Amino acid sequence: MDAGLPHGGIGSPQASFVNTLKPYLDHPIALRGPLDQSSKWPADQGGTADPSLGPVRLTSYGINNYLSRNYSPLAALEGPGAGCDRLNEVRRPGTTVCFLLMTEEGDFALADHPHVETWCGLSGEDTPLTAATQVAINAADRQRPSRPSLSNYSFLDGHSRTHQFAEVWTDCEHNLFDPDLQGPTS
Repeated sequence: MDAGLPHGGIGSPQASFVNTLKPYLDHPIALRGPLDQSSKWPADQGGTADPSLGPVRLTSYGINNYLSRNYSPLAALEGPGAGCDRLNEVRRPGTTVCFLLMTEEGDFALADHPHVETWCGLSGEDTPLTAATQVAINAADRQRPSRPSLSNYSFLDGHSRTHQFAEVWTDCEHNLFDPDLQGPTS
């Protein structure tokens, strides 16, 4: 599986995990998370978006871009395909985020992956506020995006859990997205 819907939702839907999973799903609403309140869904799926006016939301979920072949930070530095075998090399699947909830509004509401590397170098409350433009870091508590914000994350070993943003991201050297790292610091 891979990402294929960049910001704005215009990209390569055939490459997206949304298309890969389609044969296994009996209804498109199966890709909508129970916490998702986005208006970007078509009306027949509970939203207000008009598909005739442009792209609509195809999924609530995003794949961790560190695991993507085409949208990983490695691909940004070394070109598409640079992260090809990275998924097979993950040493700690129980502590590596696989899927997360995408933000409900804005360009990333139509995407199927965040750009986690853009959170690097930010400090204080800038990090959760920037992350919230891509990921629904507060989907479970609906509070102002901050380090204690709660959202659901699923991991490569198959388990899902509600975490505070601070439990999945401290900085570029301490997070649960980059599979080469140990995780956040307390």
